[in-house]
Amino acid sequence: MKNKYLLSLLAALGFSGCSNNEDILDIPLYYGPGPVWPREDITIPSQTQDEDGKTINGIRVVASYVNLKDSLITDTAYTKLQDIDGQTINGLAINTLKFKDYPPKGKEIFLEYTDVDGEENGTYQQKKIKVQELGQDGKVTLKKEEEETKE
Repeated sequence: MKNKYLLSLLAALGFSGCSNNEDILDIPLYYGPGPVWPREDITIPSQTQDEDGKTINGIRVVASYVNLKDSLITDTAYTKLQDIDGQTINGLAINTLKFKDYPPKGKEIFLEYTDVDGEENGTYQQKKIKVQELGQDGKVTLKKEEEETKE
């Protein structure tokens, strides 16, 4: 009988509506604003190279993430010879993500590398990675397409 009164009191105070995180996809239970993201746009530089470490131009790099409205936001850049602070860098692509205008919903940002110049610099396999896998040097290694053997 004592428990019945105690449970009724807790329900009246609103405690029955709370639970732990485990049953709702590990989303924290709190009131107030969500996670804080950078207020300005961010840039993601990456440099493509082959398995021998030689830089590759003619690669399309698409950075993508899902915003708060569940829309896919993308930015496309192409690897090319670029001059940065007086230093010439080959095979560099710089993606800019508009976090200020389109805040991200989660933490996952993907980079997709696709060879778009045909056989000019060789043909390479498509690769998709998370931005966390990029590494501090910003280099991504692409494998060559295997040539079909003619019989």
